[in-house]
Amino acid sequence: MIRLVSVSCLFTIAGVSVCGGSDVTTSLPTVQVVGKPGSFQLMRNGKPFHVNGVGGFGNRSLLVSAGANSIRTWGAEGVGEILDQAHKDGLAVTLGIWLMHADAMDYKDKEAVRKQFEICKQVVEKYKDHPALLIWAFGNEMEGYGAETQPEVWKAVNEIAEMSKKIDPNHPTMTVVAEIGGNK
Repeated sequence: MIRLVSVSCLFTIAGVSVCGGSDVTTSLPTVQVVGKPGSFQLMRNGKPFHVNGVGGFGNRSLLVSAGANSIRTWGAEGVGEILDQAHKDGLAVTLGIWLMHADAMDYKDKEAVRKQFEICKQVVEKYKDHPALLIWAFGNEMEGYGAETQPEVWKAVNEIAEMSKKIDPNHPTMTVVAEIGGNK
């Protein structure tokens, strides 16, 4: 049994925002973010875990031989096979679930937002206990493409992350952002 400590945090490292942690006792694989502002540590199964990996899932044998320990996907298509192969190769997976950008979906359309939410929920429910899972990554570079004028985008991302934490308290959530803080 592993006892997770409660950690409420939201921080950004190299354009990746992470939030995680909750109180739960489990024998399932666990990943958590511990620490305080300025000093955070990603823990996997009670041990510090430093992400050394790439985005994508190409030549895994080359990744492994180069010392990689993780990969990140952008979407959940074919993810069962990706997770299984990553586990065989000793790689952890930051599982990306693509969310529509604001220029391709109206986030004020409650039915469209609900459908996207349900797709995410199905993926979380199906893969939450996979031993290769490291982090849930909801959306990719959502800050552009009209999101700056649609706060509903961030509300939807947050609601998906909250749902994920209720279903799967053993893995942190994140969203990937790019070009934050640049001058326009």
